[in-house]
Amino acid sequence: MYNKLQSTRFLKTAVWVSLVIVLLSGIWHLGAGMSQPYDSVLALEAGDEPLSWQLYLPLVTGGEGDQIPTPTPSHTPFPVPTTPTSIPTATSTPTATDTPTATHTATSTPTATYTPTVTPTPLLCHTQFAQQPLANQTFVLVTGDYGETVNLYNLTTGELMGTSMLLQESPPGFACDYFTNFSNSLPPLVAGHILLVESENGTSDLTVVAPSNPTPSPTFTTTPTPVTATSTPTFTPIPVTVTNTPTFTPVPSTATNTPTFTPVPSTATNTPTFTPVPSTATNTPTFTPVPSTATNTPTFTPVPSTATNTPTYTPVPATATNTSTPTATAVPLNFVIDHIEVTQSVQTLSNDAPLVANRSALVRVYARDMDNSGQQVVLSLTGVRAGVPLGTLTADPRSLPQTLDRDNLASTVNFTLPAAWLTGEVSLTATISPLIQINTNQVTTSYSEIVAFNDVPALRIMIVPIDYTHTGPTHPGFYPAQSVDYISDWIERAFPIHEAEVTIRAPYAFTGSLQGGDSWSTLLNDIYSLKVADGYSANSPVFYYGFIPINNGTTQWFSSGIAGIGWVSPPDQAWRESLGLNLGQNDNTGILAGHEIGHNMGRWHAPCGNPAGIDPDYPYAGASIGEFGYDFGGGALLNPDVYRDVMSYCGPEWTSDYTYSALYVDQVTKGNWPDQAGSESERLLIRVQLDEADQIALRPVYHLPLWADGVVASDASPYRVQLLDGPGNVLADYPLTLRYAEEPGIVVRSLLGNVPLPQGETAVASLRIIHQTNGETVVLTEQWLNQRALTQAMLGQLTETAADIQLTWSYGNRPAIVRYTADDGATWTTLAIDHLGGALTVDKQWLDGDNGRFEIILANGTNANILTLER
Repeated sequence: MYNKLQSTRFLKTAVWVSLVIVLLSGIWHLGAGMSQPYDSVLALEAGDEPLSWQLYLPLVTGGEGDQIPTPTPSHTPFPVPTTPTSIPTATSTPTATDTPTATHTATSTPTATYTPTVTPTPLLCHTQFAQQPLANQTFVLVTGDYGETVNLYNLTTGELMGTSMLLQESPPGFACDYFTNFSNSLPPLVAGHILLVESENGTSDLTVVAPSNPTPSPTFTTTPTPVTATSTPTFTPIPVTVTNTPTFTPVPSTATNTPTFTPVPSTATNTPTFTPVPSTATNTPTFTPVPSTATNTPTFTPVPSTATNTPTYTPVPATATNTSTPTATAVPLNFVIDHIEVTQSVQTLSNDAPLVANRSALVRVYARDMDNSGQQVVLSLTGVRAGVPLGTLTADPRSLPQTLDRDNLASTVNFTLPAAWLTGEVSLTATISPLIQINTNQVTTSYSEIVAFNDVPALRIMIVPIDYTHTGPTHPGFYPAQSVDYISDWIERAFPIHEAEVTIRAPYAFTGSLQGGDSWSTLLNDIYSLKVADGYSANSPVFYYGFIPINNGTTQWFSSGIAGIGWVSPPDQAWRESLGLNLGQNDNTGILAGHEIGHNMGRWHAPCGNPAGIDPDYPYAGASIGEFGYDFGGGALLNPDVYRDVMSYCGPEWTSDYTYSALYVDQVTKGNWPDQAGSESERLLIRVQLDEADQIALRPVYHLPLWADGVVASDASPYRVQLLDGPGNVLADYPLTLRYAEEPGIVVRSLLGNVPLPQGETAVASLRIIHQTNGETVVLTEQWLNQRALTQAMLGQLTETAADIQLTWSYGNRPAIVRYTADDGATWTTLAIDHLGGALTVDKQWLDGDNGRFEIILANGTNANILTLER
């Protein structure tokens, strides 16, 4: 769906522009009269610092599961073709870093000669500017045919300003029925600059930026029209593909032209076995019929009694009844096997992408008939492990192609491996045998490949359903948690794992406005707090994923904005906490979760869609997946000219071999880290949030039994926490690691950890957070812990009904953690963090056992203010 920059077409248009500039200069004064109010769709902006990420989504309507069309990112150099005959290549990407300004200055000089390569399709409406742009505006409106991809250029600077798709219904007064709004990080327009809009169908329009008038105020609301996928034979991808994950762009399903391949079952026992019969025709006698010479017998007039010499002819029967001697021409048939490829999600021709044990695998045998004889052959695949045969798979008899096409499954002979073959090191041997041997020069042809299926720990995901009370301006209200797993299916298909073990825990109640960045920051920190209060080390390999509802069956709070966020883990840490929206039961929800979990596994962004924090080592331009992928969910082959890496902001999404290999290393390295590292001890849970100016906010501190983080922060960290006694002497000093999650519109930087209380009789009276810069200690904040004695014993009450349990306790004005255990503290379910009010109602369906206990832990005290309530 993304139109690649066709530099030659642009150059030709630019030459033409020079002939009409004089004419266009006369229309400057029309700008104010042509401007129309509009509603902008929130889009991505470039970021500066390469940290984590957040997602932006477009306007959506309807209930859960609705398809969500979105605006195209500001720079998407790779198109998604409408037919497989026009698949673009990655060579047209402006630059590997997605910086259009520098690239197009060099490649779009309007002096080069150019020959168009695309034949325009019939038009319903000529692509054109919907209104004349004004100086200092940061948006441009373009109208035209539905679904067309258009590029916006500044011919004065030679810059590609953006790429978008015409999906929104035009308001009254527009020339065409659909329009798009270029507002993705556009700089203020400059009066006199010449702008060109060019459609993929070959139409274009020019205009000149008019002098500035007062900035128009958006007044009308547009609703994108959903784009539905069309006629996929056996697999229908959800058309709302997350344009990589900040912006979900509806992409027409390119899977519609992907050949459908049904692997031949390994039980093809009905393949006949042919024993060639030696040609015995050479021993068949050759009979030459004797001509009947009686036809030449003259007619005699009989002489009485003297015709004794009239010969009598007995015709010789023609006993050679068509039995002939076939002549066998000794021409050898030239069959060859070039390669064996084994793929589970994505693979290189040299099988460099790692293979995972106990995961479905497709074997593609690249076999050719070099003489194009059309002779049918039988191709078999034999597996051997450690010298022990695993069996033989046999494909149906077929003729082989003379040339191979890797993007066509039908051009290779394909096998799905049996489960018993999917462990350890396996030698695969493919063999071609003629179906019927007709000469002694025909021989079998074989090719072998040794592959290793490696053990990878299961990806453990704890879904945290969010009971969301939305306080934002759009449709405020309560949106109940949705305790479903819509994420693991896509992740299991695309990630290098054999299984995603998903657990859905008790919902977590959260109040705020996720239409702004502050609430996302708070909720992400809460997910960390839940994990450690549940009894896990902070570096446990379990992913805690906050699952946020967007509708309640009546209204939908989400229209556009941030859709997900997650920490980017360094190589020596496992910061496996992230958040994402529930977009319905479709691949988009799994793609969004896969992107966030990818950040938790150390992945930065791939270069497409203008994200911040781009991985400088990503090897493919435009975030192409680089190699052919294969989706077992629909048996679809995924072309790298079409599919983009899940860590980019473009789609359709899959996993590149580069990302796949990196995820494999991360999970093999960290997937078996212990859930409870070090030892459980009396510790302080510390959570500090920093803004962009390094001003910090210390959230309530809790004293409770916790497990160590498992991985100690480096002593080189410039951030530290110091525990002080009453006079201010330092009792303990611990490093704190700064976690990152940052994108345009949201900054999350936090110091998270738990530290042990110092041994000895001296009580901790206060703590402070310091930041060391250039050898100088700068005290950023100091928080005194509440050491006063409680005026009365902490009181509480538990009331149980058939459906729920009501908890009440004293000191409701102090923040509290509420958690539950049914196994005497071996495991915990944390029900509330920083809870105020002294009362909580708990749904009993989320509580294990009938004899557990609750703990209410008050904040800001080191004398373990814990109230226990037994069921």
